[in-house]
Amino acid sequence: MRKGVVIVDASLPPGLKANIAAVLSLSLGRKHPEIVGENVKNSDELEMQGITQMPLPILQAAAPDIKRLYLENCMSELYMVIFNDAALVTKSYSDYVKRILMQRSEDMVVHGLIAYGGKKLVNKICGSLQLLR
Repeated sequence: MRKGVVIVDASLPPGLKANIAAVLSLSLGRKHPEIVGENVKNSDELEMQGITQMPLPILQAAAPDIKRLYLENCMSELYMVIFNDAALVTKSYSDYVKRILMQRSEDMVVHGLIAYGGKKLVNKICGSLQLLR
């Protein structure tokens, strides 16, 4: 059984938290399209696009804790994507790439993380985190 979670920086304002969750969810859907259900027509024959077939809880933690979770588990079997300070301050993807190429892992601030994989492992790394409210 597989599970996915999004973890966002608790210190950020609600709009940025929502944006980070959306950006990371797109990365998960691209890598694992099988989690998105098929399109379905309603009773009026209006086609509804497929949405995720699994819950994707949004949790929160302090930025240093999110970074630690990532660095401790990025070589595991989990699919993980981060949203770091480079993504937060750049205005284009090419600027983001340039900034990433110059940034050391130890210097980055991680504002968000998505993790997807075995339910047991996902629960192990984030089971104690608070749900975003």
